Amino acid sequence: MRGRYPPDGYWVGGPPFWMELLGWLLFLLLLAAAVAVVVLVVTRLTGRRGLAAGPPRSWSPQWSPPAPDPALQAVRLRYAQGEISPEEYARLVRDLGGEVPVPPAPPRGPAPAAPPDAPTTPGPGRG
Repeated sequence: MRGRYPPDGYWVGGPPFWMELLGWLLFLLLLAAAVAVVVLVVTRLTGRRGLAAGPPRSWSPQWSPPAPDPALQAVRLRYAQGEISPEEYARLVRDLGGEVPVPPAPPRGPAPAAPPDAPTTPGPGRG
């Protein structure tokens, strides 16, 4: 082995090219395996299974908005088209288990009066 080292102490020569290439390919393979293991562990711990698999097992139905009831939608449509009265609409919604919307409360107090110097008729050229 003494003849492979020059007098300055550096190693002369090296492994053949194919052996270096094999070493780099093995390194990349091990790196890809390590990344795959990390991704697998993270997905198992968080419960995510990917976008195509649907919601995770820990998904709660309360996080999703409920689908509208088709019977209540039909009653709302009939009311909007004027086929039923407001009283009949409220009765049908209550019978179907829905919630009758409460009309907004009227504003408190009288409406503000117009100032006394405001014109009551349109001015010239405004009519």
